[in-house]
Amino acid sequence: MMNDAEKIDFIFQTGKNTRMHLEEKVFRQLNAKNPLFSELSSVQMKVAMYIHQSQPIGLTQLADHLGLSHPSASVIVEKLVEKEVVSRETDPADRRRIQLRIHAKSETRVNEIMNRFQSGFADIACKVGDENLERWYQVALKLNEILEIEKSPK
Repeated sequence: MMNDAEKIDFIFQTGKNTRMHLEEKVFRQLNAKNPLFSELSSVQMKVAMYIHQSQPIGLTQLADHLGLSHPSASVIVEKLVEKEVVSRETDPADRRRIQLRIHAKSETRVNEIMNRFQSGFADIACKVGDENLERWYQVALKLNEILEIEKSPK
């Protein structure tokens, strides 16, 4: 019988294994089919995916969320801007601030990558069975609730 610490470790490791499985599956499929993938390093891809999910987002917020130094984030974003994966736009609420978005020229390719991740996850999720899927969903609801509380300014 596992104790709570062992269960937590097992859940954490399973999450990492799931992510690595999806990345391997998706990236293998994309190598030849999506030119954007072959143009980006894994870090650039991670930054682009985060911008896609969070757009519009500021550079400071991006760096903080991904655990990057501000200079590192700036260099990565500059490369993504040069490759027309990311665009910089003036924040309409504060013209001194810049917001990052996925560049219009790359939106379709980035959406394809995100859709492949979601499809790969759906393939796995369907294999756990209806009862387990419902339990998984209930746990995810509770996790989202906790994460929203954690995100709130204190």
